[in-house]
Amino acid sequence: HLHNGTDEPVHAVQLDYTSELRSDKPPLVRTTTISPTAAPSPPTIVQLPKAAKVSPLSHPVPVATSSIGDDEDQRQLYVYIDESDDGSGTTLYGDVVLWDDGNGRELDRIKGAEALPDGRIVIAPPGSSSDGTNDNTTLLALYGGATSYSHCVLGDCTESSRLLLVRVADDQLTLEQSIQLPSDDVFEGICPFFTPDGRTVVTTVANNNNGAWLQSYNLQGEVQSSGPYIGWGWRHMLFYNDFGTADNPHPSLVDVLTPHVRMVLEFFDLKQSEMVLQDQTSRYTTHGIGSRILDTAVSGDFNGDCINEAVVLDESQTSIKSIQLMPSGEGEEGTL
Repeated sequence: HLHNGTDEPVHAVQLDYTSELRSDKPPLVRTTTISPTAAPSPPTIVQLPKAAKVSPLSHPVPVATSSIGDDEDQRQLYVYIDESDDGSGTTLYGDVVLWDDGNGRELDRIKGAEALPDGRIVIAPPGSSSDGTNDNTTLLALYGGATSYSHCVLGDCTESSRLLLVRVADDQLTLEQSIQLPSDDVFEGICPFFTPDGRTVVTTVANNNNGAWLQSYNLQGEVQSSGPYIGWGWRHMLFYNDFGTADNPHPSLVDVLTPHVRMVLEFFDLKQSEMVLQDQTSRYTTHGIGSRILDTAVSGDFNGDCINEAVVLDESQTSIKSIQLMPSGEGEEGTL
C-alpha cells in the first residue's frame, strides 16, 4: 500500500492461501470495514469453498444474502465447472452457484447461464436497484452465453454473448436481466463493472467488422451509451472515477485503446447516448497478448492532493505511471 502525501515506502503484506495458485487466475484479495470511520482490516485472500466445483480459471466472491450481512464469510458465489457429471469426460461449466461454505452445501444456482470459465462475478455497490431504492439485497453482474470469437487475445477464443444481472436475497438467486447481443457481437472481456452509484453496468462489445467499443446499460437492460468503434482490435476497459476537483468535477470512464499497439489511455464522458472522448494520452499499456489477467490498473488519490490519478504501466511494462488530468485536458505523468 501507499501512504498518501509522504515519502514512506511501499509496504509488502504476506497473504496466506491454502488453494493451488495459477498464474492465469489471480485470487481475490479483500478487506473489510466495519464502519465508515473504522480502519479497514488487513487484506486477506478469499479461499476456495470446501468441496465445491469452482472453475479453475475464476475465483469465488463472498456475498451477504440478508440485510444483516453477517453471513458474508459463509456465502460465496462462483462459476461452476465439472468434468464428470455425464460420464462422457466432457467438461460441463457455466452455472452460477450460491454456496454455503459453513455447511458445505449448495443453496441455489442459475442453470444454463453458460458463464465464461475465466469469468469474474462482480458485485454492485450496496442498495443498487432499478428504482434507486435500497432494498437490502445484493445485485451482481457477469458475462454468460459463452461463444467463440476469432480475436483470441484474452487467453482463449471464447467470449460472451449475454450480460446477466442476478439478484441475491434470502439465500436465493433471481435472474433479473439476460441481455442478449446480436448474433455477430460479443462481450470481449472477463467481466463488466458497475459505476459507483450502482445504476449503470459498463461493458466492452466487439465484432469482426467494427472491433471493440464501450457500451453501458441501465438496470432494466437498456443501452444507455455507446462509444466509437475501433475498426479492429480491443479496448481494455479499466475503471470509472472522478478525475477533477471539487469545484471542477471530471467523471470519466477510462480505457486503453489497443493496449498491444496504439496504447492510448482514453477518458470518456458517459452522460450522453454517444460517449464523448474528453481526454487522451499515450503510450501506456495494461495487458499482454494471451493473458487472462486484466486487473492491471487502478485509480485513486495516491499523492494526497485530493485529485484522483489513473495508475497504469508504461509501454515497456517496467515502470508504474500515475496520470493526473490537468485543466488543459492533458495528462501529467508521475512515476511510482
